[in-house]
Amino acid sequence: MQTLKPADRDYWKHIVQANNKFGVSLLAAIAPHYATDNVLISPTGIFLTLSMLYNGLSGMTYQKLQDALQLPLPTEINPWNKQLLNYINLPKAGHEIHTGSALWFEDNVRCFEQFVREIMDVYGSQLYCINFGSAEAVEQIDYWAQTQTGEKITRVVDAQGFNSKAKFAISDLFYFYAQLDKAFSSDLLAGKQFYRVSGHPVPVDMMQVTELFAYWEDANSQCIKMPYRNSPYSLFLALPRPGANLGVCVGHLLAPANLFMGAGASPRPVHVELPRLDLSFCADLNRFLPNAGLGGLVSHVESNDFSLVAPDLSLGGFFHAAALKVNEISDASPQLVPAYAGPAEFSMEFNRPFLLAVMDNNTGQVINAGAVLDPSLLA
Repeated sequence: MQTLKPADRDYWKHIVQANNKFGVSLLAAIAPHYATDNVLISPTGIFLTLSMLYNGLSGMTYQKLQDALQLPLPTEINPWNKQLLNYINLPKAGHEIHTGSALWFEDNVRCFEQFVREIMDVYGSQLYCINFGSAEAVEQIDYWAQTQTGEKITRVVDAQGFNSKAKFAISDLFYFYAQLDKAFSSDLLAGKQFYRVSGHPVPVDMMQVTELFAYWEDANSQCIKMPYRNSPYSLFLALPRPGANLGVCVGHLLAPANLFMGAGASPRPVHVELPRLDLSFCADLNRFLPNAGLGGLVSHVESNDFSLVAPDLSLGGFFHAAALKVNEISDASPQLVPAYAGPAEFSMEFNRPFLLAVMDNNTGQVINAGAVLDPSLLA
């Protein structure tokens, strides 16, 4: 493993690569458990929360997280992450972005002051006391998510809940919405067929646009980058060819920006048909971290070491929620009209399962990543 050095001018590239790699591996670990559902996570949000937790780890638990995310010392990664959070949360016209993380402790847990000071100053994390055994515990954590996002995210604790004997849990969230620069037409294609993994079709309303986009293809898949308006971000979509499965596209999420270098850099006229998307997903990542190389964090592993957070602590839950909205042009923004009037050279009809990501145009960092298996569930 290459040692990360903050003095290295390419240091940020290593952070992005580690962030994307871990996020994609975690998405791949989660998706099989939701074989007929849509899945969405925020690799960046998870990376930041784990980096925050990194400040409280020791021993082999510290080492496992350091290896999985290729992290330098906390004193070195914290300043970078503080800049990243400031960058993400900087107000941008036409964007609605909500981020947040919270740590939940039983009343009798006393955290070390240095850990508390670090996570509040760098990561803006919030600390709460909670009775995990109470009937209101789940509602309390979900209410935190609702207030953080203006009710754009209403649930962060999944249906399985948490261990009522827990003493410590984490919640984090990431909501993203922005208007696409080359917006979809308001003329929807009603009742189009979307073929689920099973092959059975379901009717969905499709948005459509014919425009110049960065486009890439090979024998197994098609990929497109759709920039957001006045934004450092783009929507990345990866569609397997008919007969291929989503596995042929997973690798594209590691570095989606690289696909559009060279020949892929020139915009091409593409006709796109895409279901309306209003994705919202939550899960206890504690169940999936072992498959992403982080078994040392989960509560049933006796060797975990949170001794710099508080004595005798184990992680009872890591509740993550992510949401992403993509819709057509609206009456509220009539200035967004398609500028291209010529014929399409390529066509992408998203009538079968596909992958998506919100990516940073400057760094290639994957903000959100997910799999759409059944858009009829979003209605």
